[in-house]
Amino acid sequence: MREVADGVWSVTAGDFPANSYIGRADVPGGAILIDAGLDPLPIDAALQLLDLRPAHVFCTHGHFDHLGSANYFQDRYGARVHLHAADLRTARTNNFLLMAMKMAARIVLPELTLVDDGAEFAFGGTHLRYRSTPGHTPGSCVIEWGSNLFTGDTLYVRGVGLSKLPGERADQLRASIQALWSDLDNLIIHPGHGPSAPGAVVKCDNAPLRAFLAQGSEPASFSTHV
Repeated sequence: MREVADGVWSVTAGDFPANSYIGRADVPGGAILIDAGLDPLPIDAALQLLDLRPAHVFCTHGHFDHLGSANYFQDRYGARVHLHAADLRTARTNNFLLMAMKMAARIVLPELTLVDDGAEFAFGGTHLRYRSTPGHTPGSCVIEWGSNLFTGDTLYVRGVGLSKLPGERADQLRASIQALWSDLDNLIIHPGHGPSAPGAVVKCDNAPLRAFLAQGSEPASFSTHV
C-alpha cells in the first residue's frame, strides 16, 4: 500500500496485478474503492490498517483485473458496485477471457449499479464524476474526484493502454484521450497499471502516448494489461 495523494492509497497485488485505490470519503465506513483487482485480500488488509470500510466500489471498466474482487467487498461490507452500462457485456464475459488467458481464477459478478456518462456522487463537500472514454472497452470511463483522475486502462503515465482485446478500438481511445487532454494539467493521473503522476508530466513525458495521438496510428508496442 502506498499513499498517492492526500487521502488516497494504491494497492497493487495478485497474479495479475492492477492498481486498486482506497479513498477516504464522507460515507458510512469512511472509504470508497476505485477498481477492485482480482485479489481482494491485500486490498482488505490495507483497509484494515487504515481502519476504513468501503461503502462504494467505482469501476473504471469491466475487465476482471478492475472488477474481479468487487463481489467480495459487496458481500463483506455491503458496498454498492458501479459500472458504466456499456460495459455490462464486458463484465459478463470475464470468465471466458480468464480461460482464454489460461488463468485458473474465476470471478463472481456482484449486483451492479449501472451508470451513464456524467453520473455524479456527492460525498460531503466533494463530488465524484464518471466521464465516458470508450476505446479500451466500450464502457471504459475515467473517474474524476477532486484533483484526482482515475483512468483505468484509458490513460497511463507510461505507454498506451492497448492490448488487442475484443471490443477495443484504437480510434475511439485516441478520441477519448484527446477530449481529456486540455483538462489534464490540473489533475493527478492514477492509472490502472503503473505509477501515478501529475497530468502535466504525463502530457510532456509519455512519448508513446504523444506519438499515438499525433500520428493517428497504433503504437509499435502494446500494453499486455486488460
